[in-house]
Amino acid sequence: VISNCYNAGNVTAATSRAGGLQAYGIATMHFENCFNVGNVTSLSQTQGTAEANGCYIGGLAGTSGAIFTNCYNSGQVTGATQVGGLSGGTTANKTSFVNCYNAGQVTAPDSLCGGIVGIDPSSTRDWNSGNAVTNTFFATDFGPCKYVVGEGKSMLELCSAEMGNDYATIG
Repeated sequence: VISNCYNAGNVTAATSRAGGLQAYGIATMHFENCFNVGNVTSLSQTQGTAEANGCYIGGLAGTSGAIFTNCYNSGQVTGATQVGGLSGGTTANKTSFVNCYNAGQVTAPDSLCGGIVGIDPSSTRDWNSGNAVTNTFFATDFGPCKYVVGEGKSMLELCSAEMGNDYATIG
């Protein structure tokens, strides 16, 4: 368990797999009470999932098989494809979010992004019934992203969202 950690610096990757806390990790691990407030950016504008492209960019993790509990991102996340507010890529049957939120702007061409994850949740290769999202929210104020996991809320609603015991929201 990695607990009570944070990143406040900006993270810039030349190509793929950038995150505020974790770049790449498909093994099962647990982040608890962690957050990112720095911007996470890929300099590559090439779409696709090859390592040379600007893919797997996330506020907390570039791609991860972790369980995230009581975690959040408020930094801006920018990449070419598979860009997520919390995790750009996920691992089927492993990646989960409990009491988490993304309040950062997520930007990718053609809306190839998501407020929580940057993958298509209907793709069973990356996401299936073994993945869980519980009491997890993303800000809807910044424009459309194609992939929806969790519940969208305005920033005003997000500031007063009930996140569970001993959890401080941004409000």
